[in-house]
Amino acid sequence: MSAKGKNRSPTSMEKCSKCNKAGNPADKKLSITCDCCKDLLCGDCHGLSPTEIRVFELKTVARVVTFLCADCRSTMTQLPSILKKLNDLTDEVQQLRLRQNMMATEAAVHELTERKYRAQNIIVYDIPESTSENIQEKKKHDSEEVAKLIRGVCNIDCSKAKMFRLGAPKSADAPPSSLEGYPKEQK
Repeated sequence: MSAKGKNRSPTSMEKCSKCNKAGNPADKKLSITCDCCKDLLCGDCHGLSPTEIRVFELKTVARVVTFLCADCRSTMTQLPSILKKLNDLTDEVQQLRLRQNMMATEAAVHELTERKYRAQNIIVYDIPESTSENIQEKKKHDSEEVAKLIRGVCNIDCSKAKMFRLGAPKSADAPPSSLEGYPKEQK
């Protein structure tokens, strides 16, 4: 749609929007205005007969025929494909929103599950680290120390619990790392 043609009625001094020829009073009867963009077309450019022009100039409510210039006609033929693409994009956006909501829900459920699982963990502080270089001996030492501590406090069998140290090994003057334990069947 042309910005210059909006909301205007043809006058004898207006120019044809296609050929830029100025109109004159005699040619006014052959000029016609596009019903969509309101651009004026002269008798040489629109290709309509005077009878066809009279049909388009009817100002009654009963007028069902509209005149569209070539640009507006081209746009109207593209409109169904544009609407289809718009509907497809709308559907795709809704699917993406739904997928995003599902992912957020899954993340929340996963976080709740992890928190419930971690709530069963026990963290034990101040267990002296083994001085052995062998990793298996260090793990055995940690398990024995934690088992002794827990049996002394609440008489629970810790043989099925998996235990590991949190953090890197500490130097001799640093406080020892924590031990975390949880039942083996849950992990």
